[in-house]
Amino acid sequence: MAGLYFGLLIIPPLLKYHTTLTLVFRVYSIVSLVYVGLRIQGKTIEWAVSRIGQGTAREKMLNSLVPMTRQIGSLLILAMGGLIILDQLGISIAPLIAGLGIGGLAVALALQGTLTNFFAGLNVMTDGSIREGDFVELDGGMVGPVEQIGWHSTRIRLLTDNMVIVSNGRLADNLSVNYNYPTEEMSVYLQVGVAYSNDLEQVEQVTVEVARKVLAETPGSVQPYEPSVWYTDFGDSKINFWVVLRAKNYLDSWTVKHAFVKALFQRYNEQGIAISFPARNIYMRGDT
Repeated sequence: MAGLYFGLLIIPPLLKYHTTLTLVFRVYSIVSLVYVGLRIQGKTIEWAVSRIGQGTAREKMLNSLVPMTRQIGSLLILAMGGLIILDQLGISIAPLIAGLGIGGLAVALALQGTLTNFFAGLNVMTDGSIREGDFVELDGGMVGPVEQIGWHSTRIRLLTDNMVIVSNGRLADNLSVNYNYPTEEMSVYLQVGVAYSNDLEQVEQVTVEVARKVLAETPGSVQPYEPSVWYTDFGDSKINFWVVLRAKNYLDSWTVKHAFVKALFQRYNEQGIAISFPARNIYMRGDT
């Protein structure tokens, strides 16, 4: 474009269009600089995030901020480029800026809900408690990985492969559980009940042996980890206790539970340990 511009200037019949050609060249140069600025800011943000967050606990949080940061940076560059082009075209931008300030106030009042969700999204991402890729459970019982945290809403893919779209304002105010924060490893709790006729020492010994074997053989379990058994209360027809295991993440916890229940049920049958179920004894009073 620069070569074409200087080439046209040396053609005598086009000298009378010198001002117009210069204006076209300036506008084109500004557009080119805006394009280069957009590309540079996108690559710079990606590079900065990879350098700052790589191998740290903030990596997922910073990756979640990349899309919104790039969009905000792109809007700022486009706005500055547009104002400079208008100035080159001889259009006064001072009244325009003043009008944008007044109009921006009116828009802000009209879009309070949208702006609330926008700043709530910024709060969620900068806080780092919920990040893209994390497994979360909302107050209503919905569980799934966070697909995207956007300007207005957050997308969560349920285990049924359906997408739940939650506004950022509601997500910030919602009581939620993040199964990946602060670490992906998690304890796995299973409640078991055995009949009163069982020897509790034998029950504890057999249960711990089964738990150790399951942790050693099941993919997704944490090793080394010592499982434990905790008796809690006397139920109506059983003695209740908790078994504590360890899994690498939320999905692996289901695998560990599955393997443990199968193995424990088989071992209890082999050892003659009775698993309790609701029962009632009925005594018939004879005629006196």
